[in-house]
Amino acid sequence: MRAREGWSRSSFDFDSYTVLASSPDKVHAAIGFSRYGADGAAYRTSRVFYIVTRRDDGWAIQLRAPVGEPEDLGADERSEIVAGARRAVLDFFTAFNTGDVDGTVATLNHPHLFMTPGGGFSVAGSPGDGPRPDFDRMRRDEGWHMSTIDALAPSAVTRNKVHFELTFTRWHPDGTRYWTVPALWIVTRAGDHWGIQVRSLMPATFDARGR
Repeated sequence: MRAREGWSRSSFDFDSYTVLASSPDKVHAAIGFSRYGADGAAYRTSRVFYIVTRRDDGWAIQLRAPVGEPEDLGADERSEIVAGARRAVLDFFTAFNTGDVDGTVATLNHPHLFMTPGGGFSVAGSPGDGPRPDFDRMRRDEGWHMSTIDALAPSAVTRNKVHFELTFTRWHPDGTRYWTVPALWIVTRAGDHWGIQVRSLMPATFDARGR
């Protein structure tokens, strides 16, 4: 960084700090900071999304992802990008609700990271790696019938990545909900394929499962 950029230091204080979601063991935050040269002048300002988790009473950063929006991203281009990324999320829920394991995995980009509300995580390096949806277990253990999207809003947009603030609900066959969860999903474009690359869940806002 010193040789390539002439970097001397980064911001001692954040330029901005926005908490998008928080729980006792996890925080989603967007942080703005600047890099400075030896002359004390800022030469780059960036925004980065952080997932910070607590383990054994210690807080540490578990994920960092740039979230800056290009200044030259026009309204039409932005809408097209968001629509493509949004389609990946909708396709995920369509495949999920039909119990289509391969179809669900096809909506992901790899390596794929999944983070639980408590900060646990799993990584699938390829479509054949890592945990896959177990719909039989969900039906047996939870009485799951279907899942629906309650909210889906882009919080950061670049040409090849969209961060979505998402809330979804799981339902029993009799039409009662038993689990509502806010989450952050990061959807990326690899070639011409929009796929979900990160899913980070926060604690449920509604949980009627008794556990």
